[in-house]
Amino acid sequence: MGEFFRFKKMISLTLIKVLYVIGVVVLTVSGLIIMFGGAGYGEGALAFIYGLGVIVLGNLVWRLICEAGILLFAIYDEVKSINEKLSK
Repeated sequence: MGEFFRFKKMISLTLIKVLYVIGVVVLTVSGLIIMFGGAGYGEGALAFIYGLGVIVLGNLVWRLICEAGILLFAIYDEVKSINEKLSK
């Protein structure tokens, strides 16, 4: 618990992974609602295309955003390990 309060243990990676899963579910369900319910995006083919765009492009962009966050913390871990090796 001491590492948690001294910020030696990072919870951000776990948090990003959980938020990624929640985002994928929300984007996919939203896309399906748009595709089959219209949701003010027109009727038929137009709503289907918008919904498909939300599912495909939305999930792709969301993945890239989450990967960028994880990359920042991976860089931090590498710098920290280099620093520990140099300080010995």
